[in-house]
Amino acid sequence: MNKENCHNSILEVIKEKFQEYWKKPKEYPGLENLFFLKIVGILFTTSDFRHQVVTPCLIFMEQMLIKCRVRTRRDIAYGLFLATLVLEFTDSSKRFMPGCLNYLGGILHMAIPKSSVRLIKVIPPFRPISSDLVLLNNQRSLDLTPKMEVADLVCGVVTESFKVRSLHATLKMINEFYLNFKNLSSNIEIFETIYNYCKMIDINIYPKIVTNQMENFLKQFESDKEKRELKYIAMEAKKPKALRLYEPKIVEVYDGKRYKVQSREKAERDKLIHKLKRAKKGALREIRRDNTFLGRVKITQQIQSDKERKEKVKRIFAEASIQQSELNELDRKKKKK
Repeated sequence: MNKENCHNSILEVIKEKFQEYWKKPKEYPGLENLFFLKIVGILFTTSDFRHQVVTPCLIFMEQMLIKCRVRTRRDIAYGLFLATLVLEFTDSSKRFMPGCLNYLGGILHMAIPKSSVRLIKVIPPFRPISSDLVLLNNQRSLDLTPKMEVADLVCGVVTESFKVRSLHATLKMINEFYLNFKNLSSNIEIFETIYNYCKMIDINIYPKIVTNQMENFLKQFESDKEKRELKYIAMEAKKPKALRLYEPKIVEVYDGKRYKVQSREKAERDKLIHKLKRAKKGALREIRRDNTFLGRVKITQQIQSDKERKEKVKRIFAEASIQQSELNELDRKKKKK
C-alpha cells in the first residue's frame, strides 16, 4: 500500500470521528474510536515530535480527556485507555500532555474521601464532590488481577474491584509519566498536585500491588524534591558601556591610498567593476601575446620560403650555364668542320 494513501485514509477517518465527537463534546464517543487510535500507534511511528497522523490523534485524545464528563465506570475506563495510548505515543518523544496528567490526577481525586466541610479543588471535567472511587470496605486482602478488563468499557456500575484496578492503573501510568518527564526542570511542579492527592488517599485499605505503586511514586518524588537546587531568576549581566573615545583608524596594509566609506552594495559593485577591469586587461594581454607569437611564426615561414626560392633560382641558373656551355661547345665543333 502506498504510504501517502495510507496517511490520507487514516487521517480522513480520524477527522470524521472527531466531527462526530464534536457534536457532543462532553460525552465519550463509541469504542470504535479506541480501535482506530490503537491502529495509529501500530501503523505509524510515534517517536517523531510532529507527525502527519499521530499529532492530530494526540490532540483528539487530549480534547476527550479535557472535555468529557467522568460519571460512570465506562467513562473512567475509557479515559484510562486514552491515557494509556497517550503514554505509548509519547514514550519516545517525551511530549508533555497536561490534559492526560490532569485526568490521572482527577482519578486520584475521586479516590479521596470527601467531607461536607472541606472541599478539595480539582480541575474540570472532574467535580470537587466526586467520590466514586472511594473504597467502602477494607480491600487489603483482595486477590485479583490488576489489569483492566474489556467489560469495564461497557458496564456502568462501579464495583470495589474496579476501584482497586483503576487506581492501580492510574498509579502505574503516573510512575511511567514521572520517569519520562524526570529531566524537565518543572517536573516537581507538574506532579505537585498529584503528590498531594496521593497523600490524602488512605493507602492502608488497598492491596499490596496498589500500595507498592503509591510508595514508589512518593519516594521518587520526595527524593527528587530534596535533591533539586533552585536558582534565583536573575537578569543577564550586561557588558559595561565603553566610553566614547577617538580611536585611530588602523589599516592592516597601508598602500598610500584613501578608501572611501561607502555602502555594502556600492562596495560590492566597485569590487565587481575592478574584477571586470582586471579580467579585461588580462584578456588584452593574452591577445597581444598571441598576436606576437603569430607574427613570429609568419616571419619564420616567410624567411624559410624565401630561402627555398633562392636555392631554386641558383639551381636554375647553374643548369642554364651548363646548357649554355654545351651549346657553345657544339657551335665551336661546327665551325671547325
